[in-house]
Amino acid sequence: MDILKTGDRPRLQVSTRPLRIQIVSDAYLTLTQFGYTATVDVINLDTEQKFAFFIASKSVSTGLESLRQANKGSFAGLKIRVNKISDDKRSPYVVEKLE
Repeated sequence: MDILKTGDRPRLQVSTRPLRIQIVSDAYLTLTQFGYTATVDVINLDTEQKFAFFIASKSVSTGLESLRQANKGSFAGLKIRVNKISDDKRSPYVVEKLE
């Protein structure tokens, strides 16, 4: 298995600019340079481009968990807006459900 291999999808890069995405898979593991990380496939709703989104950070997983539970235990189908609070590399993410 290649490190950071996410198939034909690039890794989603999140900044302070909000991204509107739809999760189109349930979680799976991706091998990174730091070990395995939880990943979901997403589509950018504005560009229709497909990405792999790493969801293991505390702020992402905390933001997604209540949405997953309300979605019958599945990530697939969730539409969210995601961004970082600041440009700092360790800045937390903000995850909000799109209506």
